[in-house]
Order: sequence, then C-alpha cells, then structure tokens
Amino acid sequence: MPLVQRLELVQTLWDSIAAEQIGPELTDVDQQLIDQRLESFLTDGDTGLDAEPRTHRSAAGLVCSTQEGG
Repeated sequence: MPLVQRLELVQTLWDSIAAEQIGPELTDVDQQLIDQRLESFLTDGDTGLDAEPRTHRSAAGLVCSTQEGG
C-alpha cells in the first residue's frame, strides 16, 4: 500500500478514535477532585508547577544514586 494511502488510513483511524473519546471511568471522588482543580484554575489562573525542573531534578537524583551504588 502506498505511503499516502497508509497515512490516510492512519488519519481515519485516529479521527474515529478521537470521535469516540473513550476514557477511563472516573469515581465520584476523582470527578470531584478534577472539578475542584478546574474551578481553582478558572478562579485564579494558576497553572501549577512546571514539570520541567522537577523532571530534571528526578533524573539527576537517579544518576547520582546509581553512581553512588556502583
């Protein structure tokens, strides 16, 4: 099958998956937490902490701990 046809097929499949918007079932507690966080964001606009610095710190910690143990 030519590349263009394969890409069209993938796009069609992806669009059909997105249209269904199937997600995990949420408990009432999970839904309340999500609603609270959304309300908080809409009220104060705080987007929370940036994940980038935390990711680098975690990765650095892993490197240090593996070097110390080796």
